[in-house]
Amino acid sequence: MGDNPFDDKMNQKMSTPQLPELDFVKIIRRLAEIEDEIKSRGLDPLLKKKEELRELLKKHMLQDKRDVVYDETSNWEAVFVQRFEDVWNVNVLKKMLKPAQRARYIVEQVLPKGVTEGIKTGDLSRATLEKGGAVKRQPKGKPALYVKERKPEEEVSPD
Repeated sequence: MGDNPFDDKMNQKMSTPQLPELDFVKIIRRLAEIEDEIKSRGLDPLLKKKEELRELLKKHMLQDKRDVVYDETSNWEAVFVQRFEDVWNVNVLKKMLKPAQRARYIVEQVLPKGVTEGIKTGDLSRATLEKGGAVKRQPKGKPALYVKERKPEEEVSPD
């Protein structure tokens, strides 16, 4: 009976495994302990110093036009690696594409940084843009999780 090719195995619901119960408070407490341990061991100043040294090294390697610096003792190296990105010429591309392809590959879009700058300078009004339906706030990606010490709430005294 188990060898029947017409068994309804395909129609059986697959159950998604449930995650075990989690003690959220315990994990937050452990993260706080780890953060305290980082502070007590003085890792923050080390991380800051590391970043300062990286910036100093970068500045001087650029100044001396050196792409690679190698330390034989530690077997570590500092290497500049050129990164690339494609830059498209929309006008040329439009001429090369058929109308259906243009519709698929070329999109008219807003420059968010430019609009933000226009709002900052007063050339545009966010309230007017929102009211007119030109912009709306929506969630972006997955929510970010911040695990940090809670700051005491400021008491507002009634006047």
